[in-house]
Amino acid sequence: MLFVLIGLWTVGLLLLVTDPKRLTTRWISSIAFTGGSGGLSAVIADQVVPYLLERQWLTEPVAQLLANAELIASRICYYGLPYTFLMFAIVYHPNYPLWTWRKWLPWALLLPLAGTFLFEPKPNDPIPYGYVTFWATPYILTGIGLLLTAAYRERNSFLRRSRFLVAAAAAPTLFFALFTLYLFPTFLGIYELWRYNAWVIAFTIAVIIGSSFRYGFMGLQISIQNQKLDYTLRAIT
Repeated sequence: MLFVLIGLWTVGLLLLVTDPKRLTTRWISSIAFTGGSGGLSAVIADQVVPYLLERQWLTEPVAQLLANAELIASRICYYGLPYTFLMFAIVYHPNYPLWTWRKWLPWALLLPLAGTFLFEPKPNDPIPYGYVTFWATPYILTGIGLLLTAAYRERNSFLRRSRFLVAAAAAPTLFFALFTLYLFPTFLGIYELWRYNAWVIAFTIAVIIGSSFRYGFMGLQISIQNQKLDYTLRAIT
């Protein structure tokens, strides 16, 4: 999961540095950071703690600090990912500037998330799965629907390609995470399938990087210029 942490946070930082004033850029970067927090939680549990334990450096205060950090990072992922994804899909929709209620929408959508802290999770569970799944599922499905419908209805060929690339990067990963993070633990009691999220996240990062080289992705354009050494040497001479 170290790859997930580094990959998502790097992409999020690159997008944010590219255009920090753009609302859609800030929201899609927040998806990367909240999703990467899940990777951070796994890295703490699977790598940092065993490493310290093996070298007998894991004192009681350090163990408690790492346990709290792991829980906080895990909850940032569980709670923040559906919310940031839906908000990105909303602000990325072409009709968003026309919505008169767009100013209070982020606060209204934040209410179910805030209500999560009123529920106590079951023993050994990081979150109250039943309640979180209740609001996270429509958030993720609505976000996917907004991205896909906006892409299909786009008439401009350039914007249509851009929207399909964004949908291809985000929709499959979030749909897969819906099952591994929420539905399977809630209804089937299967908790460890989230480890397979790394594979679909690798696909997402590949789409982002690949499209950044050729077309650009959310304003991120990576270019490699082949500097002709012989011309440079002649100029120096």
